Amino acid sequence: MEVDYPTGQTPPNQSGSIPHSPRRVERYNIYTETTYASSDGTSLPMPARDSAPLGEPTKLYWKLDQSLSKRLSVVLRHDSEDFGLTFDEAGWTKVSDLLRTSIMKEKGATLNYIRSVVYWNDKQRFALEWRGADLYIRAVQGHSKKGIRDEAVMRPLGDAELPEYVLHATNWDFYGSILAKGIITGGLSQSRTHIHCVSVDKSEYRNYPAHCDIAIILSPKESGAVWFRSMNGYYLTRGADGKLAPHCIKAVRILASGEEVFGSEGPPAADLVMQAIVRTMIDEMSQVMQAGFFRCKEID
Repeated sequence: MEVDYPTGQTPPNQSGSIPHSPRRVERYNIYTETTYASSDGTSLPMPARDSAPLGEPTKLYWKLDQSLSKRLSVVLRHDSEDFGLTFDEAGWTKVSDLLRTSIMKEKGATLNYIRSVVYWNDKQRFALEWRGADLYIRAVQGHSKKGIRDEAVMRPLGDAELPEYVLHATNWDFYGSILAKGIITGGLSQSRTHIHCVSVDKSEYRNYPAHCDIAIILSPKESGAVWFRSMNGYYLTRGADGKLAPHCIKAVRILASGEEVFGSEGPPAADLVMQAIVRTMIDEMSQVMQAGFFRCKEID
């Protein structure tokens, strides 16, 4: 049965956090052995995420889903007090207040729409949590607005917890600048407050922005920076002095082919990376031509 917000009462068995899509449970293991920092700095266990209190939400038509997801990012990650919402230091705000904002009213957003976007989001950017009769929502990483404390949103990582390597996806056009200056927090546009990375597992490719064609393999342990792990599996840092220095770069992976390019000493030179990209392009063209040749033979 469809239930719209607000209901006036907390439905039976609605307590704790509503889970993300079950497809993420095995991948990120975010439902067990995960803690968060309370307002007084103590480490507390995450609320149980065993079941969805209202059942699995229906997936929205993709255009509406995409539009609402972008609007949630604007409000929950980057709001500069434009929408009259109140956030705590962990980024939580009431869903009832969110639904009253003009940016949500324009799309006719309801509780069920919000639940669907949160549950089915490919990158699992958002989370929902019941607090008594009130449902709260937040972004789980990527905040640029003031008043949000990293330690309250993400889990700080000690040196022993840091992986040997992480990947930062980018575009070849920026590699020359990265070699010279390092990876700048926020990039050239300064639109972000963290550098976003993922594990070296190739299954993480789905989390890369569409425009990326290379992934820089970094050593977090050599960065001198403070690192965090978000609920949706990203590794984030503000860098050391606002950047990750070039000496942290150990190799570059070509996303289309998976080829990894190494330098003789330090980061691989730009021309070596370009040669690998060209090899990949030639291989792809060759495969297309071969497929076309055999297709013509079949027609003959």
